[in-house]
Amino acid sequence: MQFANGIWQAAWDAYRINLKTVLIVVGLALVFDLVTDYFGGASSSSRSVADLFIWGMLAISIHGTILLNQVDLATTNSKLLGPFVLRSLALLALMMVPTFAAIIYFYEPDSLWLTLLKALPVIGAAALVVFALLGTWLPATVVGTDKRFGSALARGTKTFLYTAIRLIIGPGLIQGIITAVVMTIITRGIIVGEIYGAAGFSFLDLVFWPMAYLVRAYSVALLAVILSRAYLIAEQAMAQTKA
Repeated sequence: MQFANGIWQAAWDAYRINLKTVLIVVGLALVFDLVTDYFGGASSSSRSVADLFIWGMLAISIHGTILLNQVDLATTNSKLLGPFVLRSLALLALMMVPTFAAIIYFYEPDSLWLTLLKALPVIGAAALVVFALLGTWLPATVVGTDKRFGSALARGTKTFLYTAIRLIIGPGLIQGIITAVVMTIITRGIIVGEIYGAAGFSFLDLVFWPMAYLVRAYSVALLAVILSRAYLIAEQAMAQTKA
């Protein structure tokens, strides 16, 4: 299957078309940070679930544009969000086993950041395998066709290399750059709390976080484009096999 544009251009086009959803999710992410900071911060589990709901809205809208030719779908069909988040949680749960194993193995009692840095290759590999194999479960939820786990796995076996390569050169590359920037900031001696809100929201937060979330929104759009295209390729291949 041939596509008119590469994944980067397609993601940018979908990003611009769904700008309403982009601004909504960025605003929600900022409000969540402000509220949780006011009440002393959020646990990692509650933040993860909140992230899935917030950024899931954008993913749904991007899938809707690529697969259904609709704009800002998450704002007009709220019934999609629940099933989409549940499947996202299931994929996240599959990633947790190797993630926790890596954190335990590389644990540094004096530095959480060093522990995460050492475990990052394992975490990244787990995410890559899970999304390359099962990621089409998410666009199938938006389209409303075959939403079974087994069908997602069958699609993933047909598009694993296509998806994995593009996940590496797309969202993986962006995440790598972000990680490098954060680690540079830390090693330069800037207090982490001044950026992440532990010392209260500052002017730096109000500049840094909107920019960071706009970049993250593009990364989500890129991921959704890759998974949507993998879904289309797999569905076409499976239809040809049946024929």
